[in-house]
Amino acid sequence: MKGFIGSDNAAKIGTAMELAHARQRSAAMRAENCPTIEATVDEVGDTGQLINFDPVVNVIATPEEGGQIQIQTLVSKLQIPRRGDRILLMQNPQQPAQFVYGGLLQ
Repeated sequence: MKGFIGSDNAAKIGTAMELAHARQRSAAMRAENCPTIEATVDEVGDTGQLINFDPVVNVIATPEEGGQIQIQTLVSKLQIPRRGDRILLMQNPQQPAQFVYGGLLQ
């Protein structure tokens, strides 16, 4: 790789990758302390917004405990939740009454 892009650029890429991995580990550790719930998707609606070509969608889901939760979230265009899918929701630490999308459950 160094021969193709040069050693300076290869070092910058390596540093950026290390920083990204450190941030992912930090986010994962913070997420471990957040209460999570599993929910079933009832409805998904497109907002028409894209961020880096990934859609922002409105999701209405029913947790196992009952009730309904509505969130607006960015999702990968490769993993857009559909009706009936199981998803993970995490309680927002700054606003405990709100939830954050945690991804699809397998």
